Amino acid sequence: MKTRNIFLLALTALLTVSCHSWDDPSEEAGLKSIGNQYIQATNVKTIAEIKSSFQNEINNNGLKQVTKPTQIQGIVIGDDAGSNLYKQIYVQDATGALCISINKSGLFSETAVGQCVMIELEGLYVGGYGKQGQVGISYTDPSKENATAQVGRMSRYTWDEHFKLIPAIEGLSVKPITLRSLESLDLAADCGKLVKLVGVKLKNADGKIVFAPSDGSAKLVGGCVNRDIDGMSNVVVRTSTYAKFANEVMPTEKVNITGIAARYNDTWQIMPRTADDIELTTGDEKTDDDVPEVDPAGTGTEADPFNVAAAIAKCQQTGETATEEIFFVKGLVSADYTVDSYKNATLVLVDALGATKAKFTAYRVKGADGKGLKEGYKIAKGATVIVSGKLVNYKGNTPETVQNSGTLVSVNGQAPELAE
Repeated sequence: MKTRNIFLLALTALLTVSCHSWDDPSEEAGLKSIGNQYIQATNVKTIAEIKSSFQNEINNNGLKQVTKPTQIQGIVIGDDAGSNLYKQIYVQDATGALCISINKSGLFSETAVGQCVMIELEGLYVGGYGKQGQVGISYTDPSKENATAQVGRMSRYTWDEHFKLIPAIEGLSVKPITLRSLESLDLAADCGKLVKLVGVKLKNADGKIVFAPSDGSAKLVGGCVNRDIDGMSNVVVRTSTYAKFANEVMPTEKVNITGIAARYNDTWQIMPRTADDIELTTGDEKTDDDVPEVDPAGTGTEADPFNVAAAIAKCQQTGETATEEIFFVKGLVSADYTVDSYKNATLVLVDALGATKAKFTAYRVKGADGKGLKEGYKIAKGATVIVSGKLVNYKGNTPETVQNSGTLVSVNGQAPELAE
């Protein structure tokens, strides 16, 4: 009798438990299971700000340690799923991209393309290799006599302490910049970003040659093969001999190639992430550099400001010697901007959003009478602004207002917010 009662009680308990529904783990729980959840957004910087702060180290193959809490947030645009990127990921935000060097394989299992991350830079090093911005640790090659320190791969344990997964960031996606050439990109500002080259032909493709053979039939540079593109003198497609598509035959037809636009000194190195990044051209593709050019307009006065095209023309006319006269320029802000503690703004202006060639830089402009702009003041992408200042074609290739001469006159018809 007792045995029967115990059996009934056990059956009742089992049925009671089985009636409860099982809730799948939340997305937040999944994010918190990887990386260091104690990282906080106490001093978030844009990637462009980090590259600017460490510009000397990046440009001279040096490195420098980040010594105070500093975070970047971005979306992963390149991982090692296709084995063409080795022990590194590329992270991009609205302003730029950086290579993160990690001594770990299978990074795609935690930080796959499309995943947003926050990285704590304090204690890590920022530097460059071939002027490509990188984040890692200090490493000196023991096999080389008198070797100098360079950015090396951080251990998996160090990496685990310096990143965490975060939810999607508004406005960020893995959509590449789609172009027919890289002429409109800036090597310093745009290196590391995700791009898609449309309608290009791989030089020497004959229906037999593969991307990256390891049989000695192609020159290897760092375990990779660089393939030239017809008509592009400073662009190569870079493929590792370990890439999963290394032995695929190069198409003889025109192709679209998506990849990380890394740099080695003055050469663009397009690194496809997987075989899917190489596809035949359909001929119907629209690109970001298809934006029609706008004719110069305006006289440069307060009543009749130059448009961007006219401002560029004036800068090209005056050259590297700044104008004595103050000119007014009207244009659209090409990217969101937030005024920092320096209380000025550097805005890239265009005549039409999406334009990649005709750009004018309002460099470190302030408010009227030289007053600082309010820290935290936000200027949205697409805002119509008017700036004034002396004009110059800086180093012969950057049309801009002369430093400390520029004024942000208005934003969408309103005076900008000034510091108190």
